[in-house]
Formats: sequence, structure tokens, C-alpha cells
Amino acid sequence: ALILGAMAEGVTRVDALNPGADVGSTIACLRALGVRIDLEGDRATIHGRAGTLRCPTASLDCGNSGTTMRLLAGVLASQDFTATLDGDESLRSRPMRRVAVPLRGLGARVEGPDNAEHAPLIVTGPVRRGGSFSSPVASAQIKSAVLLAGAFGGQRVRVEEPGSSRDHTELMLNAFGMECRHGEGFALVDPAPDQLLQATDLRVPADSSAAALLAASAASVPGSAIRLDDVLVNPRRAGFVEVMRRMGVTAEVDSGPIQAGERTGSIRIEAPGSLVETTVSAREIPSLIDEVPCLCALAAFARGTTTFEGVAELRVKESDRLAEMVDLL
Repeated sequence: ALILGAMAEGVTRVDALNPGADVGSTIACLRALGVRIDLEGDRATIHGRAGTLRCPTASLDCGNSGTTMRLLAGVLASQDFTATLDGDESLRSRPMRRVAVPLRGLGARVEGPDNAEHAPLIVTGPVRRGGSFSSPVASAQIKSAVLLAGAFGGQRVRVEEPGSSRDHTELMLNAFGMECRHGEGFALVDPAPDQLLQATDLRVPADSSAAALLAASAASVPGSAIRLDDVLVNPRRAGFVEVMRRMGVTAEVDSGPIQAGERTGSIRIEAPGSLVETTVSAREIPSLIDEVPCLCALAAFARGTTTFEGVAELRVKESDRLAEMVDLL
């Protein structure tokens, strides 16, 4: 929301903004790129720069935020200057060539240690052509970087994935007035000549990952129940609900209003007398990747052996989440 508001024409107001450090890193980077962002409580007022950012005078510090670095890499690839994206020690260890390769394919230059495998990333735009890219992994961050480079660089770009990753960027591009077609395993943006995003007011829905922690807490205690209101229930984010159902939990989702293109609603969880094992397939993982740790904790309360397939991506997050869960459990 912050990034699209920064690139739009006009003033965007974002309510219910999360106060976390990753959001703070995004705000700091955008301000360094010349974007005026006024904060009042959980509202941000973003004065859009109509697609043209200012060349920063120093490296852009993304802190610990992989989303900030990868999405801004795509944004910077659309600009006619060179900028450096950096972060803390943890972020410097995370894989970045997966973003550099498709951006290079669009004509941008992306440099960094180990052939841009790690930050700091030095990005020089603008992109000079469109094209199609097949991502080796289902990753919303990779997909979003490429889509944003095309959207702001005036290029037709199609991204294909082995599965369906989160589609927040596609939905929000549409909410800001730029058509982004997407479906099972693909996304396509084809901006009109000189097309700009149009500012819009939006409210960020309550977070699915935070809701999952509360849902799992209730599901692990027989006789417990909880209702979570106004939560994002995007099917590409709410995969944890189906897994809990297979484990014996009563889980009901009631649809509510659409916010910034996103489905919201209420999630009601009722704990069973006892939980049972399940297998979570690799195909399901993109819809619940951040919920695997809390589902592992829930599985510790279940009868039998629960298996999670295709979760190697969790080894290259802010920490090796698989090793951390093994140690913790």
C-alpha cells in the first residue's frame, strides 16, 4: 500500500497501518526516495510522485525486511538512476539473485556480492523491455518485483509460477487503477502508454498470520472457541484454516466486505476433544508458509505424525525457521 501510494498520482490515505519495523523500513526508504509520508496514529498519508522517484543520496536501509528489499528492487528498476538497497546482517544473508535475474531480463542492471545473490544490491534502471518470466519457486516477492518493474516501467510483463503465491500486489494494482490479470500460477500486467496509478484511500485488513496464532492457541485447548473479526480471508493466505479442519478443528469463515480488492471476514474456531494428524502438501505451502511454525506447535498436541512437505523456503527466512521449530519443540 505504501509503495503503490508513493508511485501513484495524487494523495493516498492508508488506515490500520501496522506499526512494525518492516513497515517502518519501507517508510524510511520511500522518504529517502523523495516521497512525503505523513503519519498520524495508524494512518499514513502518502503524497504520490506520479511514477518518478528522486535519486537517493545514500544507501536505502531495508532493515530486516525482505519484502521491502525485493519489492523496491522492482520499483527502482523502473527508474532512471542507480540506487543501493542494503539491510542488516540477517537480510544480507538471504537469497536475492532470484529477483536480480528477471529484472536483468527486463534490461535493468542489478549488481551485488556473489553475482547479486546477496545484498547490498545496486539497481540501475530503467527497464527497457517487457517479457515473460518463469519463476522456479512460487514466491509473491519475486513475482511482485517483476510486476512492479513492468507496471512502473511501462512494459508488458507476465510471470508464471509452479504454484499460486500470494496475490496482494495484483489485487492492489487493480485497486489503484492498473489492470493486472492473474489466475492459477500466473500474473500479467500490461500498462497503457504513460499510465499512472491513481491514488486511493484504503484500509489494511487485519493480518491472517496474526489471526492464525490466536486460532491455533484456541484450537489446542479442548472446549475453547474464538472469533476473529474483519480478518483478511484471501484464499491464498488462509490455507491454515483448511489444515486445522483436517486436524479436527471446527473452523468457519464468513465473508465480509472487500477492502482494496481483498476479501475480509470473520473466522470462528472451536477446539475438538482431540486433534488428529494430517499431511500438508507442497502445493498448499504458499498459502500458509508463515503459519507453518504455529501449525507445527499445534501438531505437537495431535495424535499421530503430522508431515509438512516442500517447506525448504523456511530455511532462508529471517532465520532457519525449521531448525528453530525443531529446537523449540
